[in-house]
Amino acid sequence: MPGISPDIISHRLSVNPAVRPVRQKRRAYDPERYEAMKAEVDRLSSIRFIREVDYPTWLANVVMVRKPRKGWRMCVDYTNLNRACPKDSFPLPRIDQLVDATAGHALLSFMDAYSGYNQIFMHPEDQAHTSFITDRGLYCYKVMPFGLKNAGATYQRLVNHLFAPLIGNTMEVYVDDMLVKSRTADQHIPNLSAMFIILKQYKMRLNPTKCAFGVASGKFLGFMISQRGIEANPEKIQAILDMTIPKTVKDIQSLTGRVAALTRFISKATDRCAPFFKAFKGTKRNITWTAECETAFSELKEYMGRAPLLSTPEHGDILVVYLSVSASAVSSVLIRSKDNAEHPVHYGCGAGLVLVSPDKVALEYALRFNFQASNNEAEYEALLAGLRLAKEMDARQIQIFSDSQLVVHQVNQDFTAKDASMTAYLQHARHLLATFQAHSIKQVPRSENSHADALASLPYLRCLTPEEGHYVLREIHEGICGNHSGARSLAHKAIRQGYFWPSLHTDAQAFTQKCDKCQRFANIPQLPAEPLTAMVSPWPFAQWGLDLIGPMPEGKGQVKYAVVAVDYFTKWAEAEALATITAARIESFVWQNIPILSPMARSKP
Repeated sequence: MPGISPDIISHRLSVNPAVRPVRQKRRAYDPERYEAMKAEVDRLSSIRFIREVDYPTWLANVVMVRKPRKGWRMCVDYTNLNRACPKDSFPLPRIDQLVDATAGHALLSFMDAYSGYNQIFMHPEDQAHTSFITDRGLYCYKVMPFGLKNAGATYQRLVNHLFAPLIGNTMEVYVDDMLVKSRTADQHIPNLSAMFIILKQYKMRLNPTKCAFGVASGKFLGFMISQRGIEANPEKIQAILDMTIPKTVKDIQSLTGRVAALTRFISKATDRCAPFFKAFKGTKRNITWTAECETAFSELKEYMGRAPLLSTPEHGDILVVYLSVSASAVSSVLIRSKDNAEHPVHYGCGAGLVLVSPDKVALEYALRFNFQASNNEAEYEALLAGLRLAKEMDARQIQIFSDSQLVVHQVNQDFTAKDASMTAYLQHARHLLATFQAHSIKQVPRSENSHADALASLPYLRCLTPEEGHYVLREIHEGICGNHSGARSLAHKAIRQGYFWPSLHTDAQAFTQKCDKCQRFANIPQLPAEPLTAMVSPWPFAQWGLDLIGPMPEGKGQVKYAVVAVDYFTKWAEAEALATITAARIESFVWQNIPILSPMARSKP
C-alpha cells in the first residue's frame, strides 16, 4: 500500500544512547495465538510493512489481543524501547475545543484513515529498533507501528501539515479521526472536495468501512455531535442505566467513575454522588447502602435518561456571569442569553464556572484554593475566573452579577481599595474588563443568585480530615497496590482517586520521609549505580595500582611529575620523580621498582 512520502515525514525514535538495549526473552503462546500470529506476519510481509532483520539491538515480544468482535490483533510490547525514547511534546488538540467547534453544523462527514499509523514510514536508521520475535524469525517494521511512544504526536504533526488550510475552518482532525463540517448543505460537497484533493496529493488512504459522509449527526471523540448541539455518548449513559445496586466499595467507585466521564452533562454531579461517598466514609472497607443512597441512585438513573443537550456560544451572543462564594467553594456561572432564554453550554461539578447557552445548555467551572483566602479575595478570584472564561469564549460584551457588595462597588469605583491585596485584585480585574467592548457589574442578593450559589457547596473532590487523609496516603503508598512512590506522585494519586484536604502535599512529603522502607531502600541521589567494592589481591605483589601525579612545582633536574605504584596486598609503595611522562620511562620504572619484576629486569639482555 502506498504511504506518505518520507520527504514529507518519517518517524524517528531518538533512542537515548546511554540506555542499555533490552532483548526480551521469547514468550510462549497457545496454538490459537500462534496461528493468528503466523497469519498476521504473512499478511504484513506480503504488503511489505515488515522485513526480516539480523542481530537487532532491541528486541520485543508480540502480544496477541482478541478483537471485540472476531479475530486477533497483533501488537508489540515496546515498553523497554519507549523508556529509552524522550517524549515528543508536540501538542495534541483539546478534545473539548474540537467538539465545541463541531456542534451546530448542518452536515458532517466522519472519516478514519486506513491503518493510519502504517501510512508513515519509519526512518531507515530506526527500523531495526522495532524488531520483534515470532516463531518464524525476527522481523522489524518498515512503517510506523502502534505502540511506539511518540507515534500519536508524529501522526498529529502530519495531519496538521497536510490539512493546515482547512483545520479550524471546514475540517477538524484529532490524530487519525477526521471530520468535515459545513454550515449549509450546499457547502458540504466543496468542503469534501478540498479535503480529497489533499488526500490524493499526498496518497493518504481512508477506511471506507469507518467513513460516513453527509450525515446530520454522528459520534466524534466520544460525543454525539449534531446541528442541535452536543449530546452525551449513549453507550456511557447506558452503562450507568444498566448498573445494579452497588454492593462493594469497588462497585461504588465504578459508579462514580462513570458519572465523572459524563460530568459535563450532569448538573450538580458531586451533589448527586454525595450519598455514595458517605456509604464508605472513613476507613470502612464495607459500604452501608442507605435509603438516601437508594434514592440518589434512582434519581441519577432518571436524570441520565433525559440528559441535557449542550450547545456552544455564537459570535455576538451576550454572556452573563453570576458569582457566588461559600466557605468551601467559589462559583461563577457564565450564561448565554438569546431570545430571552438561558441555555447551558457545559455542566460541571464542584466550585467554579457554569456556561449556559441559548440552546438550554450551562457550564459550571470549579475553583478550589490551596492557600488561605479571605471571603473578599475569594470573590475576586471568582470574578477573575469568570472574566478569563468569557474572554476565552470570545465574548465582546459582558454583564456581571455578584452578591459581593465590596467587589461590585470597588470595580464601579464607588469604593476605594485600601488593602494592598484588594488593590492588586482590583487592578487585575480592571485590566481584564478593559479587554471587553462593553461591560457592567451589578450586585444581586444572594437569594437571587441561586444558580451559581447551588455550586458553592459542591467541591469537586471529597475533603478528608487529617486522620482520613493519613489512611488514604498509607493505602496508596504501601497498600496492596502501593509502590512506595515519591511525595509528589503520592499527592497526585490521592487527587486522582477523588480526595483532597488542605495539607495534602505537606502530609505526603512528611509521610514519605517517615516511611521506613523508603528510607532504607529508595534510590539516593548522586549515589553510584553500584556500591564501591575494595579490590582484593590474593598474595603479596600479585596486583599493583599505578598512578601519575603532576605537574607539581619543578624540582632539581626539571622533574615535575611522579609515578607511584602501590601493592594492593601489603600496601608497599614505590615512587619515582619524572621530568616527562613517556611510555619508555613508565616501562623502566615498572621493571626496576616492582619487586616481583626486578630480578627479571636484571636478567634481561
